[in-house]
Amino acid sequence: MIRIAIVGPESTGKSDLTKALAKIIGCPYTEEIAREYLTTRDGKYSEEDLSIMARLQCEAEDIHRDAKILLCDTTTMVIKIWSDVKYGRCSKEITDLYLQRKYDFTLLTDIDLPWTDDPLREHPSPDDRKMLMDLYKIELTAHRINYAMVQGLGDERINNALNLIKAKFPQITAAQL
Repeated sequence: MIRIAIVGPESTGKSDLTKALAKIIGCPYTEEIAREYLTTRDGKYSEEDLSIMARLQCEAEDIHRDAKILLCDTTTMVIKIWSDVKYGRCSKEITDLYLQRKYDFTLLTDIDLPWTDDPLREHPSPDDRKMLMDLYKIELTAHRINYAMVQGLGDERINNALNLIKAKFPQITAAQL
């Protein structure tokens, strides 16, 4: 299985990009579990809820064990960074889940998209978005995670992501891309 993670700060198009890529490639994807979880709780959560969301995110990925290619809209890395920023720490459970999960490639969505207001999002300021982007780059580099930055608006962003995937996985047939 080829597992591709799509991570990045809030409002950087992770979900839209994941869905578009899955449709083009013709493969399954996992949705961002935190969005569904928080929606059922009117956006309210505690530090413990982050651990629950991390477990649920892993379970969502594990459902697709037989897929040849799996796109993951956010990962436990996102929850780890979220916890670090919100609470100044991250639980051992989230950290362990994050470090145990392996992806063949990670796409980091840039903050070049305009902010879209959403009651579940917490960091709209340009300074916050840059700080979060820096944290993602630090995390990816510190753990030697193979990643590439996805930039561009609309179809350009999708095409840029597809080109990055094609370059990384030339063995994927043209029919899959």
